Amino acid sequence: MVPQNTLLLNASVAQNIAFSDPGASMEQIENAARLAQVDTFVAAFPDGYDTVIGDQGLRLSGGQRQRLALARVLLKDPPLLILDEATSMFDSAAEEEFIALSEQVLQGRTVLIITHRPASLALAQRRVEIEQPPLEVD
Repeated sequence: MVPQNTLLLNASVAQNIAFSDPGASMEQIENAARLAQVDTFVAAFPDGYDTVIGDQGLRLSGGQRQRLALARVLLKDPPLLILDEATSMFDSAAEEEFIALSEQVLQGRTVLIITHRPASLALAQRRVEIEQPPLEVD
């Protein structure tokens, strides 16, 4: 599951990704990072994947934290994936890139997307809308 807000450790980028699979090789970590577009911002860090991100990813933007959480789950390679507002902090360009890449990355998995963002619905083959009835005021 990739929630809107995820638990991140005061550890390196690589250690945070490997949290889902502690035995993963660096090559596997970097592959998951590439799929989640983490590699684009890690390249700018002086220590790359060894950069410590601070408590709860303090040194990262919201979108970077969400990409890190996505890389973590892609490393685990689950057959069922739940994305709960997983791109809510992405800017529109990053979200479009993720959607384009996702067809390949998410192929062969069952994916449940919970979102308020219409762009993310492009990934859906089936769509269920849940509407809350208006509140009655006495």
